[in-house]
Amino acid sequence: MLNIPIEPLPNQSLTVNIGEDRWSITLKAANTSVVADISVNDVVLVQGQRIAVGTPILPYEYLQGSGNFLLLVDDDALPDYTLFGSNQALVYVAPGGI
Repeated sequence: MLNIPIEPLPNQSLTVNIGEDRWSITLKAANTSVVADISVNDVVLVQGQRIAVGTPILPYEYLQGSGNFLLLVDDDALPDYTLFGSNQALVYVAPGGI
């Protein structure tokens, strides 16, 4: 697993190079949840994907060829952008690692 630095902001975009792939990630606060847009090498994989704690953000196996992401939280709490970087962390998991 690789920790992806995120800030306690309601809306943020970041680009991360992992191996040969360039990931673009946007996280947005949405009422009592957080949603994600994820692209790899300029190919959109998901938009507005609701993040469920402990569940891969890319929901289908055919989207996971280059890896996947999880939001890890303390005590199975709901995603809360105010806790990003402290009690909640975004991690990348290599293919086959989930």
